[in-house]
Amino acid sequence: MNEQEIKNEIVETESFIDTIRIIANADECIKAQKATLDLVRLEKKIKEYWKEPIEKANATHKALTRKRSEMLGPVEDRKKKLSGIISVYLTEQERIRQAEQDKIDEARRKKEQHEREKLKRAAERAAEKGNEEKAEELLEKSETVFIPPSIVQSEIEKTSRTETGTMSQKKELRVTITDPKKILKSILAGGLPVDVITVNEVKLKKIIELNNYTVVPGCVLERVIKPTFRGAR
Repeated sequence: MNEQEIKNEIVETESFIDTIRIIANADECIKAQKATLDLVRLEKKIKEYWKEPIEKANATHKALTRKRSEMLGPVEDRKKKLSGIISVYLTEQERIRQAEQDKIDEARRKKEQHEREKLKRAAERAAEKGNEEKAEELLEKSETVFIPPSIVQSEIEKTSRTETGTMSQKKELRVTITDPKKILKSILAGGLPVDVITVNEVKLKKIIELNNYTVVPGCVLERVIKPTFRGAR
């Protein structure tokens, strides 16, 4: 049998199967079952037809993939090692830079606070002397005190270019889960959204069936009967 003959059989199944929308009685169910068995037979024929060429293609793919992996392996390992070493250095440099930035920002905030208090005291003295207009002007100034921030620059540029390529830096949050139960508690308390977790439906189903649960909070349990088909050998 060639490919076109199989395609013709596929087309032939459409006329009857596409008319089936709902089964109203046992006779219609038997007809649908027979049609399904015909599809099982056709399905088996298609798989057998493509089995050999797919196996040959898979064998070629595996062989080429293995050779590629043998060549890429040491290169990727070395790249990963160097990237890790660079990451450690850049992370430490950012920690040092941020510590210096925090120190400068704190000094700037203290200086702003000192200036505000200085203007407020001057406003109080002006008010004591009866100069209300001057006092109000000084109070307004005290509320708008602003010293432009000084930004500490990193020793390493965020983007550097060479003849062979470009290296850039990207801040990434690293999360290490130490206690899943606490995460669940946070979700229940409304601190985290429920979509941060994924329920493994396969494992959940096995646990329900193993323990013969009839009710599971948050789930709807239904016993559905599905047909199974096996073609003739």
